[in-house]
Amino acid sequence: MTPVTTTKWIMVFIAIFLAFALWTFIAPMSLAQNLGFHLPGNTGLNELRANYGGMYIGIALFLFISIRTPGMVRGAWLFLSLLLGGLAVGRFLSLFLDGMPGPALVFVMCMEIIAALLTFSFYRKEGEV
Repeated sequence: MTPVTTTKWIMVFIAIFLAFALWTFIAPMSLAQNLGFHLPGNTGLNELRANYGGMYIGIALFLFISIRTPGMVRGAWLFLSLLLGGLAVGRFLSLFLDGMPGPALVFVMCMEIIAALLTFSFYRKEGEV
């Protein structure tokens, strides 16, 4: 994969993570409602903002640093494929443990599977260079 293509794809992932982080900080109740769950007070808000907002900002910064630092891009692709794959596996197991979630989370799981496969293919392509 060319450096320009790699940079563009990583910038797409940075934008996605930052968009969700921003949504978490600006309108956490809206995010929770759209994902189909209720936040119980300040503790729930704190947990949502830390786990979606703060962590997603950290991931976006890591990805930004990876495109600016020689040799880090391949590791960034592996990180993303494992992160997104792990999220998808957790959601898939939850289907059996907890039952069918709402349609928004089914969509999110499908997107995580697609993104995990895509980022893993990018990881493999970076190794061929």
